[in-house]
Amino acid sequence: MIMAALEFCGDHMVFFKGVEGGRYLQSLWHPAHSSPSEPRTATGIKKGLPCRTATTMRLALLLLVAALFQLALCQRQDPFFWLSALRSRGYTYGSLQADTTGGDCPIECDCPPSFPIAMYCDSRNMQQVPYVPSRMKYLYLQHNEITGIPDGAFDNATGLVWVMMHQNKLSSDKIGKKVFAKLKSLDRLYLHHNELTRVPPICQSPSGICA
Repeated sequence: MIMAALEFCGDHMVFFKGVEGGRYLQSLWHPAHSSPSEPRTATGIKKGLPCRTATTMRLALLLLVAALFQLALCQRQDPFFWLSALRSRGYTYGSLQADTTGGDCPIECDCPPSFPIAMYCDSRNMQQVPYVPSRMKYLYLQHNEITGIPDGAFDNATGLVWVMMHQNKLSSDKIGKKVFAKLKSLDRLYLHHNELTRVPPICQSPSGICA
């Protein structure tokens, strides 16, 4: 990405050529010269402190804009980019530790001690919903081969808040009519990119009974 800016430093004009390949390039142009000099790194300036300070601030601003642009692009390409960001803070598959909070985590999933209320079962080529421990509030089952959700699948984990089941092979006739009935705290349910033909019944009545 190339950005350009223009600034006066004392009796010199500084022409910023931008950010390229991780380096910040600029040219010094004295008014007496006909064109900017060859690019050199920002550390090559030895003029007064105010000019250097302003140059440093502009460099920081340009780098910040570039970083924000890259982040926005990633989020546009992947609406669940925040999941990757969460894992980058300690929840990556390579750094997940074995479950030490009771031994009830399914062998095909990850239940990190650093985040004991979340169960990561995404991208495991699973074909059915696994057992969900009662302490779980965040369940990640996306990017699998799951075709249905039978009634009672979540009865042991009625405190679930998020259920991520997008990018599976769910069909409407294989989702139980009362499968979500007892999830009174359910706040987010992701079912996009499946083979559904209708919205599954979701009931959060005080009695937990769906008609």
